[in-house]
Amino acid sequence: MGKSTINELESLVGRLQTERNAHLEEIARIDEAFERLGLETGSAARPSPGRRGPGRPRGGTKSAGLKAKSAAGRPPKSGKRKKFRTTANDLIVDYVKKAGAKGVSSGDIKKRWAAAGRPGEPYNTLGELVRSKQIVKKNIKGQRGSRYSAS
Repeated sequence: MGKSTINELESLVGRLQTERNAHLEEIARIDEAFERLGLETGSAARPSPGRRGPGRPRGGTKSAGLKAKSAAGRPPKSGKRKKFRTTANDLIVDYVKKAGAKGVSSGDIKKRWAAAGRPGEPYNTLGELVRSKQIVKKNIKGQRGSRYSAS
């Protein structure tokens, strides 16, 4: 960089600092006028983009009064996990073994799952048990669903 460009840059920075100070003084005068009239200034309510001002909440919510929602529009889960006496795998394997050689349908397993007070559906656990060969899956011809029997 030449000496002239450094001098130009220094003068530009000096001019910008002077303008900034003038603007800050004007803003202070406006704030005083608002205060005399009993009005709030808009600076706290509208922070500059990308910065969190005193009126803007932490996180991604749009306003302090709104709670965040999940992608599906539901309120967020409580975050408290339930504990059960038997594991999900044991619940299903025991039920399938009690059914005998005929097996049990996926709909019946879903009903037993809900009766045990478990949230959601048992299909992930069923798939896991079939992959680990603890139970065997048989498709029902002409119908939806499957039958599961002990291996």
